[in-house]
Amino acid sequence: MPTIGYEAGVVLLMLLPGLIAARIVQSFCVGAAKQSDFDKVVEALIHTFCVVVVYAVFVKRLPLQINSWTEGNKTHYSVDALRGPLLWLLLIAVAWGFLAMICNNLDVPWKWLRKFGVVSRSARNSVWHDTFYEHGELNYVQVELSDGRFVLGYLQHYSDQPEDGSLFVGDASWIGYGQDGQTSVVPIPGPGILLTKSSGIVNVAFLKPRSEPANS
Repeated sequence: MPTIGYEAGVVLLMLLPGLIAARIVQSFCVGAAKQSDFDKVVEALIHTFCVVVVYAVFVKRLPLQINSWTEGNKTHYSVDALRGPLLWLLLIAVAWGFLAMICNNLDVPWKWLRKFGVVSRSARNSVWHDTFYEHGELNYVQVELSDGRFVLGYLQHYSDQPEDGSLFVGDASWIGYGQDGQTSVVPIPGPGILLTKSSGIVNVAFLKPRSEPANS
């Protein structure tokens, strides 16, 4: 029956905004990249419900309009897309996706709930990501390697996943500690050094920045 096609079109239109919102979250949030296909579908359906509720509250009109007329003994149907409501549906989906992405990256409302002891976890997928997101970019760090060497400099880039464990340290120097207690500082020429997982990163200390870069 023609009304089945109309209903299917309405359902599809109401599902697509949730998929758009979910895609925005999955593209800009690190933890979303590790979701299973089932988790992504469930998340998309939740976003769909939220977008539809907001749309229903503020727009209060379906984005499709069904028309019917009779010629002889037959009834004919046509479906028109309403540009205004469709545009509002798209804008709400995009706005909702960015809002969910911002909340996820800023650890909201998890950080508020932790203050009251309601939850103990964060929105991010690991302690590695939590630490570097909060203290990472352009911070002054000392990186200890498994062979006993140290790298000192400004952290400019870091991997999202702890399994990768890579860092790029700019304005970097090798730090050595002698048996006599003396410290040697050897500047690394160029913009910096990329420390990969194979470098054997033991720990990363976040220090107070110096007033002047070492190579200036």
